[in-house]
Amino acid sequence: MIDLGEGAIPTWTTSTQTEPLTCCGDETNEHVVPITGKEYLKVYLSPATTWDFNTSTSVYTSPDYQVYDFPSLKGQGRTDVFDPEARAFHLGLALGDYSSYRIFKLTAPNRVVVDVYH
Repeated sequence: MIDLGEGAIPTWTTSTQTEPLTCCGDETNEHVVPITGKEYLKVYLSPATTWDFNTSTSVYTSPDYQVYDFPSLKGQGRTDVFDPEARAFHLGLALGDYSSYRIFKLTAPNRVVVDVYH
């Protein structure tokens, strides 16, 4: 679940890949996010940001990555770097065997839910 606070709920797109997730920036400073799965789900939210432009501080409070020991969800990790022009948030999930998922929004409070089926 991605808590969004007040305001409009961003749109989202997804993609999957079998290569490990990477973060942050261009090819010269990218590194592999240390989560392992059979497949990786990338979720892109836009417009969204992890930065408070009024105070010049990060509002992202989750760890950059976290490992899980579930059959279908093996981990999650942030796969973006702060970019004031893009106004996008990127998150990756490491999936296990036979994983399927759905993404939907909830309101009051606003959030985007990535529901991974086990």
